Amino acid sequence: MEYKRIKIGFSAGLVSLFLFFLPLVSAGAIDAEWKDQIVESQRFTLKFITSFQGQQSVDIQDPLWPEGINKISGPYTAQRTIQKEDGSFATVLQIIYTLRGDNPGIYTLPPLSVSKGLEIQTSDSLVIPILRKDESFLNYPLLLDWLAVPEILFVGQSVPLVLMMHNLEEITLPDSVSIQSPNAAIMESVSGLGEIQFSGYGEKTLFHVPMETWMLTPSAPGTLSLGAAQVKIMGLTRVTGKSSISVKALPESVSKTGAVGDFKYSLQLPEPQAVAGDTVQLKIRVEGVGNLNYMVLAEPVFPDSLTVVKKENAEFKADNFGFTGYRELQYSLTLEEKGSFRVEIPGFSWLNPQTGKVSVSPSSSLDFEVVSLQDSLSSKNLSYPLLSPQEVLKGKGSPLFNSPQAYFLLLPGFIFFLLLRIGPLKNIVLLSSLFLSLVMTSGALLVDQDTQGLNAAQVHFDKGEYKEALEYYKSAIDQWDNNAAYLYNKGVLHYLNNENAASIASLRTALYLKPTNNQIRNTLKSIERSLSLDHQFELTLFLAQDILFILFVLSVNSLFILLALSGKRHRILSALFVFLFILSGMVSGVELIRSSWLLNRKEAVIRQDIAIRKIPDFQGSPWITIPEGTSVELIRNYKGFILVHTAYGLEGWIPLDKLIRLSKGNSDEI
Repeated sequence: MEYKRIKIGFSAGLVSLFLFFLPLVSAGAIDAEWKDQIVESQRFTLKFITSFQGQQSVDIQDPLWPEGINKISGPYTAQRTIQKEDGSFATVLQIIYTLRGDNPGIYTLPPLSVSKGLEIQTSDSLVIPILRKDESFLNYPLLLDWLAVPEILFVGQSVPLVLMMHNLEEITLPDSVSIQSPNAAIMESVSGLGEIQFSGYGEKTLFHVPMETWMLTPSAPGTLSLGAAQVKIMGLTRVTGKSSISVKALPESVSKTGAVGDFKYSLQLPEPQAVAGDTVQLKIRVEGVGNLNYMVLAEPVFPDSLTVVKKENAEFKADNFGFTGYRELQYSLTLEEKGSFRVEIPGFSWLNPQTGKVSVSPSSSLDFEVVSLQDSLSSKNLSYPLLSPQEVLKGKGSPLFNSPQAYFLLLPGFIFFLLLRIGPLKNIVLLSSLFLSLVMTSGALLVDQDTQGLNAAQVHFDKGEYKEALEYYKSAIDQWDNNAAYLYNKGVLHYLNNENAASIASLRTALYLKPTNNQIRNTLKSIERSLSLDHQFELTLFLAQDILFILFVLSVNSLFILLALSGKRHRILSALFVFLFILSGMVSGVELIRSSWLLNRKEAVIRQDIAIRKIPDFQGSPWITIPEGTSVELIRNYKGFILVHTAYGLEGWIPLDKLIRLSKGNSDEI
């Protein structure tokens, strides 16, 4: 009970009167006792021991008896002799009830209040376990029930059912679990659902443990009867009650697929033009969470002249809202004849049970043309022409960033600052600085490269002799290994000769040398798309490294020159330019470091379709196939194997000879 503070202006007599009545209105504690074990349907006595002395007339406020405990009689009052802490004896008043535990369980009894005049005494809340007759060796009753049973489901909706055993004093697994499968439903045992929970009663901790988990999927509308589940544990048998679930029919638009959940539907289609004799891939994929085990993926309609091999891939696991993962239909189409073909692809619809919304992916068609190999090469020639020899000369690399001599270009501004500030040599300062700059710059220039053979390769290309044109580019690798235009042409010729992995490797290396060149980037993207390489490492550089290096050099030199020439006049303007040069130097320097980190990433391209292994050993079982041309990051090597990391997070071991290293100036060591 809470009291307001007494104001200082009260008289001493009133204060004394308040202090006299204070013990009478304060609440006292009541102890309680009952037998250690209470078995269902048996009567038991509950006693509340007050601190009221002797036989007195008191007012008793009955607690609200929980459902499961029935009051037979009471309350009765009686005297009781107790021994105090000092060893003396006293007679107190006790309150007695006769009760019966009708149902097993753990019940919480609200406090009992006993009052006499202004004095009130209250008991604590009591926790009373009611045991079954066969639980004499336990302290708490074992209760079996479902964690949650939905009241309404849709046909085909997959929901988890978790069977829980409550009030275990230690974590114990069942001896057996059985349940009769319901009619018009699929009930499959799953793992990964349900968690061990616990609750505390005083100093005791009780565990609530999953006995078994299922995924329930109704297959017809109406009322689904879920039978009783039986668990045998610790020599006891416990059974749940029966449950009923109302099953609703699916909307007409979803009836063909039966898909219920939150999904994403996607198609992976081949290029509209293909070469006779090739095999192309068509993939239909559904991913998300829902009834992936139950839905129907409609099959496309193929022309009779195509040879089709179907393969279904699926990977999903149990989730609180169904199954999470994906299902995929993969079709390999062998194109044996030239001509025009159309494949009809049915639509896909699904119901989201959480929102009640129906989503529809409409039907579509795939039209593609099958041509001869010669016609295909001619088409590729038109799509990806070679850069001219003059453009190849312009694409040769600059040595500024990689050449040690180029870093002397950071000195002219500093030398200018020293000469102007230290001695009387102001008349020759500009000439000396200019001379030093020219000397250092000339030391960083490339020696002209031999262009012999470029024109001959272009002539072969124009004639459609792609193999002969590629021979020159293969033989001149040491001469042009730092030329983005050369590597671009080499990548195009590899592609025209159906050397796809080498093509991707050359084009990606060219892009690393010229990261802002849209022609290289677009050609690489187009070829990767035609090879169905969806997940590749991206290179996001704002400027080429040499341009960043020049900006950094200009910023540093301009800063020192400005500091040397600054005087008392125009201090604000000078300070502004100093700030701008410092900012420019910092930005270009930081971006130079970031781009260096990207370019030094050890990267390679998969030489051919290969299954990666979980361990670096040929005895290890292959598990996932990575297609030819996939870009991978190299982590470490071990006995002829390399651990690779893909752009979509997959890791595994691949033999060293199945990779084409990107030549970006990296060491061959990993």
